[in-house]
Amino acid sequence: MNRQVDFFMGVNSPKGFVSYFDELFCAKSVFYGECKKYIIKGAPGCGKSSLIKKTVDAIGGDGITEIIHCASNPDSLDGAVFHEKGIVIADGTAPHVIEPKYPGAVETVININDCWDETTLKQNKDAITDGFDTAKSFHTRCQNYLAAANTLLSDNYITALRYTYVNKIAGFAKKFAQKELPRLKTGARPPVEHKRFLSAVTSAGLVLYSNTINQLCDKIYLIRDDYGASSNLILTAIRSYALESGYDIYTCYCPLGPYDRIEHLLIPALGLGIVSENRFSCPIVEPTRVINFTRFTDTESLGTKKKRLNFNRKSAAQLIEEAVNTAKKANRIHDCLESHYIKAMDFGKLDIIAERVVEGMTDN
Repeated sequence: MNRQVDFFMGVNSPKGFVSYFDELFCAKSVFYGECKKYIIKGAPGCGKSSLIKKTVDAIGGDGITEIIHCASNPDSLDGAVFHEKGIVIADGTAPHVIEPKYPGAVETVININDCWDETTLKQNKDAITDGFDTAKSFHTRCQNYLAAANTLLSDNYITALRYTYVNKIAGFAKKFAQKELPRLKTGARPPVEHKRFLSAVTSAGLVLYSNTINQLCDKIYLIRDDYGASSNLILTAIRSYALESGYDIYTCYCPLGPYDRIEHLLIPALGLGIVSENRFSCPIVEPTRVINFTRFTDTESLGTKKKRLNFNRKSAAQLIEEAVNTAKKANRIHDCLESHYIKAMDFGKLDIIAERVVEGMTDN
């Protein structure tokens, strides 16, 4: 059975655009053994997303197919990962630049730039350069809003952590692992950790792909945690236990803490998901069990900080709303840039390239 799931590989964050795209092109990041890797180079409106969609439509088979969405515009695709076939294709242009490490030998570079008329583009030079510069300024402003929101929410996180029973969480995670994570037989290949994002701040608002959780997991533990302290500690501990037990996992990070704050953990081999819920991220799932952060928290002491915690949360919500509005403005500029490149493109040439790529992927 083919399970098609949705992820982001890069997101707008307080630290700018954070990407895990390089992971796809590391030697052992996705597959063990032979695999085919494709990197697309091109500009806005040149058909990169359409090319990726064509490969998704053409490649069948069992296993997991990951659809990688663009964090600026979720309707656009930035890549696809075909696990059963051992194929990866990704947009390798800014802001998630991917350079081949072994061009031709390991990675195939698809250069769409050969399909455009440079004369037409030069005639629109001023509009194109202004568009790229303006879009960059909007993305910087979006980052600043997210950084400010993260400062406030981090204050809530640190405050809640102060009143969190860490030892109690450690005990819970250990018992959870003993019950839910039977150790795989020794001699199996080392486990693979897939670092992803299930949610992102986009031009379409706050987007969360709950369908991915439901596709990969039929047993779901939902952690309700307004401040993220308990959930992050639980998820971090279970992540370690899962890898020690030999399981491939999806570690899904929070866009506001893209390196160290885990939001969801998915273990497809067990059909098991441990996901978190808060005021900003509410996955649509039917949980097998709900875990409330209050069981690990000195709620009475935390309650004395309620006024500050609520102020931080409400202010952060306004800042995130402004980040979304700014992302929308950047996306409108991006649409204008696309229009210039669309006029300069020879899509007949692109169709030929697409056919050649699909043939290469399906050729055994």
